[in-house]
Formats: sequence, structure tokens, C-alpha cells
Amino acid sequence: YTLTLPHRLAQQTRCAVVLAACERLCVGQGWRLHLERMHEPATPQALNEAMQRMILRWPTQYLWGYNRYKRPRRA
Repeated sequence: YTLTLPHRLAQQTRCAVVLAACERLCVGQGWRLHLERMHEPATPQALNEAMQRMILRWPTQYLWGYNRYKRPRRA
């Protein structure tokens, strides 16, 4: 399910790929933005691994009910 567009855009434009995560601070204190540049090519596998690292850094901030990483019924 991982998009190939970031990899294709980075290949065509030679731009940097930057991951972003917002950490929700205590009630009413706002957000902290975390940016991480990918130094390896943004292949779908590399994107998944980078996302996994970010999620493991702040697991309580991740919306775990999201179905993106579940295997489809007919796959």
C-alpha cells in the first residue's frame, strides 16, 4: 500500500525527502514539529522503515486504529 510517488518525484527532481511528525504536547501547550531528512533513496521499503522509526519514537502519538498496514482480504 505504500505510495511510490515520493520515490519517483525524488528521482525526477533530485529533491530531498523529509518526513514530518507532530508531537502533541500536554493539554493546551501546542505541538512540537519533528523533521527528518531521508539520506537513502525514498523507496517504499525505506519510507516504511523510516515511518516505523518515527512511530516507535512516539508510539502514543500514532493513530493505531488506521487500517493502512493491515493485509487486504484478497491479497
